[in-house]
Amino acid sequence: MPVILINGKDRGNGRLFTLLHEFCHLALRQSGVSNMGGDRNDAPHPEVEKFCNAVAAAALMPRDWLLQETLVVQKGSLKSWRDDELEALALRFGVSQKAVLRRLLTLGRTTLAFYDSKRAEFQKIYAQLDEQKEASEGGPKYHYVVQSPLGRTFTQLIFQGYHDRYFTLRDVAVF
Repeated sequence: MPVILINGKDRGNGRLFTLLHEFCHLALRQSGVSNMGGDRNDAPHPEVEKFCNAVAAAALMPRDWLLQETLVVQKGSLKSWRDDELEALALRFGVSQKAVLRRLLTLGRTTLAFYDSKRAEFQKIYAQLDEQKEASEGGPKYHYVVQSPLGRTFTQLIFQGYHDRYFTLRDVAVF
């Protein structure tokens, strides 16, 4: 039976996006295991990841609604966005700034170069927030605690076996 898992420690405005993204994986019958490269071109299935991101973004930020937002209309044909503008749109639609910018890219309201540069900034910010959260909570991240006794190689083999359809999700849970 398919399962969608969402980390309760993830940032709140990213959880709904993640849920829709993972639901899209289920509809496509394509597994979507997080932290396996995302939608970068060197990821195992970047085309599937990009599609699932686009579906989630379209559901949460419908084209007409986003393009009719006062801020977007005022921006006109300008393709760069300030952080405060992205934050305002993110709050309006209940998503992350990264998701807003990705949707703006899909709709031709920014450039790939601008998106890539901001994406790198967002990744640094998210990493810093994770480090601060980890330092305040103490101890290693949960996935390290789970993975540690099993070993990285064993864990990767199990997930690869699942992706190659040698194992079911039940098998993975047992391992």
